[in-house]
Amino acid sequence: MHKKIYKQAIAPLEITIETFFNQVYKDLDFHRALLTKEDFHSSNFYNVNFRNAFLEGVNMSNCQFIDSSLICALANNANFSNCIFNNTMFNSATLLYTDFRDSKLSNCSFKNTNLQGANMLCKKIENVNFEGAEYDETTLWPTNFYPEEVGAIKKEYTYPIISINEAYKNCLEAIQIAKKHFEVK
Repeated sequence: MHKKIYKQAIAPLEITIETFFNQVYKDLDFHRALLTKEDFHSSNFYNVNFRNAFLEGVNMSNCQFIDSSLICALANNANFSNCIFNNTMFNSATLLYTDFRDSKLSNCSFKNTNLQGANMLCKKIENVNFEGAEYDETTLWPTNFYPEEVGAIKKEYTYPIISINEAYKNCLEAIQIAKKHFEVK
């Protein structure tokens, strides 16, 4: 069975699967993919690009992300609970009220990401960059984890509104950082 994944202003991606969940995805480009409220639970993602993807309300619980990118992704109210993230980039993503409960984060970057209202009660946060990431009093963090000590910025609780130009500038910066991060040395 063929599933079509529609992308904003780009030709759709066709993959041969019956369901999105419990799959292995490798070297795929979901750039600008429209995946709102899709169910990918229990899947593995290896070198998968979700840059600028629309992931609002998506269920990616119990997944594994290795060498993947969610730069500038819009993933409000997404479920990333009980996941393993290794060498994964979330730079400049919007993750309002997103659930990372019981996940393990290693060698990841959340630079300039919006984490307001997110559940960051992770089992492990190791070598993770939160420089410029915004959170508020509704964001949940593990006991004895101090987000401001790793570069996060506490904001007053408001629903964030940024201009299109500011969002575009943040995404361009995130892309440059990712290119440097994933360069072959």
